[in-house]
Amino acid sequence: MSDLLGVAITGVSGRMGQMLVESVHASETATLVGALERPDHPWVGQDLGCVMQKSETGLIVQDKAENVFAHADVVIDVTSPAATVAFAKQAAQTGTAHVIGTRGLSDEDLAAVAKAAEKR
Repeated sequence: MSDLLGVAITGVSGRMGQMLVESVHASETATLVGALERPDHPWVGQDLGCVMQKSETGLIVQDKAENVFAHADVVIDVTSPAATVAFAKQAAQTGTAHVIGTRGLSDEDLAAVAKAAEKR
């Protein structure tokens, strides 16, 4: 059993997502266990390191939240408001901590996220 915090990142191809990947890779206390993108994104199915133009990592970019959340201690979410609401529900189902860095959440979105968190 590892003492490292298992981190997954949603919106991994964006500027913030890539910065978070680099930060987790540099961490001595965390390890990247999942990378998530929307289903139609060209990075899906590809090695994360290769698509970031780094060395191969063996970590494949996924498009199904349930596959990523199930293996993570925490998910850092930097996507869109609609995706964040859906991810809040997934995090509640899997008991995964959900750190939200998404901008532009409406009051309605925030209420939906809070409701999902209550179910956890």
